[in-house]
Amino acid sequence: NRPVLRVTILALSRRVLDLDNLMSGTKAIRDAIAREFGLDDNESQINWQYASVPTRGEPGVVVKIEPI
Repeated sequence: NRPVLRVTILALSRRVLDLDNLMSGTKAIRDAIAREFGLDDNESQINWQYASVPTRGEPGVVVKIEPI
């Protein structure tokens, strides 16, 4: 199956996170997004992308969902 969605998860935190920490720290978000679309989070229909940006403000997560 080709991906039909691209989901970008951007973590805003005090420091840049490595991929392992980024993925484990946003697992609940990933699960909720996949569930909302009726998919399993490890399905190939979703192209997951991750990024981490340091911030002096409030930590948080920005999610961008777009069709491919």
